[in-house]
Amino acid sequence: MASQEKNIPNTNSGLTDAELLNRFRQGEESAFRELVNRYKNSLYAFLRRFINQ
Repeated sequence: MASQEKNIPNTNSGLTDAELLNRFRQGEESAFRELVNRYKNSLYAFLRRFINQ
C-alpha cells in the first residue's frame, strides 16, 4: 500500500497552510505530508539550536 501512495501526485504544494490543515482534518493524508515537508527542516534547525543552548 505504501508503494501506491508514492505514485499519487502531490497536488497540495500550491495551497496555504490553512487550506492544508483543513484538508488534513477532512482525512487527506497527503495534506499532512505536505505540511511536514514544508516545516521539517526549519523545525529540525530550531530544535538543534534549542537543545545546544
